[in-house]
Amino acid sequence: PNFFKNMCIYSITKLDFEQNVQDYLSYDFLVKEFIPQILFCILIEDFCFYCSHYILHKDFLYKHIHKQHHEYKSTVTWASEYAHPIEFLLGNILPLMVGPFILNKRMRLVTNTFFIVTRIIKTSEAHSGIKIRYSIFKFFPFASTSEMHNYHHYKFKGNYGSFMTNCDFLFGTFNKLYVEHFITPDAKSNKELK
Repeated sequence: PNFFKNMCIYSITKLDFEQNVQDYLSYDFLVKEFIPQILFCILIEDFCFYCSHYILHKDFLYKHIHKQHHEYKSTVTWASEYAHPIEFLLGNILPLMVGPFILNKRMRLVTNTFFIVTRIIKTSEAHSGIKIRYSIFKFFPFASTSEMHNYHHYKFKGNYGSFMTNCDFLFGTFNKLYVEHFITPDAKSNKELK
């Protein structure tokens, strides 16, 4: 399905698996193409997801579309894709496609597939409902955690980002109660939440 999407949207006409495996392990590919494109797609997807998620929390859209996803007060992995069809397209699929669409033919199928798999893993982790101590995503600056998203489902407000929290900080939507309970050291103890 990913290859078919690439053929239709990005005009990719051939599989790039014809190259030698060594080409994909080369410094030029990894440092000059693969890593920058993955990071670019993560930043674009995070911003687009933040915007769509924020809009889906407005009264009318929340009541008629996004509320279905929030039926889970505490997150579970399968709830990550449990969404109204409009939300699934505009809130999940569209943000995922913007970065690869901008890069178009400059992005190889291998890179695009890796980005999509990375996003699925991050979504599953964010909705796992458990604290994942050794997540690879914690290496990102302003990394979002599963606890943040679980708190989002618990309180319904704030913490709208996907990969990172930079948009929440920038636009003032980071949930203040989350900050009091989990971030500031002199805040109320976590026992109140348990």
